[in-house]
Amino acid sequence: MKRGTRGVGGVTLVELMIVVAIAGVLAAIAAPSFRTTLPRARLRSASLQLSNDLKLARLKCISGNFQTRIQFNTAASTYTRFLDTNRDGTFAAGEADISGRTMPTGIAFVAGSTDPNVDFRPDGSAVGGSGLTPNITVTLVNDLTPPENKTLNVNRVTGVITVP
Repeated sequence: MKRGTRGVGGVTLVELMIVVAIAGVLAAIAAPSFRTTLPRARLRSASLQLSNDLKLARLKCISGNFQTRIQFNTAASTYTRFLDTNRDGTFAAGEADISGRTMPTGIAFVAGSTDPNVDFRPDGSAVGGSGLTPNITVTLVNDLTPPENKTLNVNRVTGVITVP
């Protein structure tokens, strides 16, 4: 009687090389989208943080019955929120509510997109920006090529902040 031999389980070198080649092709296809994901996420995060800080400045202004200011430093990509707590109409260093926020790496303010300040009055309305447009705009840009941007709008009459 002849005994049958059992096959030994395992993977051959050729099969392994085919799997590695397929994984390499898939990684090469996906790599470009990974390079754009992080800058887009940073831009989205920075615009949401700025929007939240503007909304909080407006709410503090209304509830405390004093002016608030978001002061932008476009050269350094930072901003500071001030509360005129002593109600003297000026914003001093001691009245800074946040010591300043810096935009994430690769995110900057578009030059000329914002006045150095956005002020909120106790009635909730906003002052700042240039021109007579209904909205004060602040535009952020990322470092992609071509760059992408997010614009925040602050309605002058109502003070409502929107991120289209």
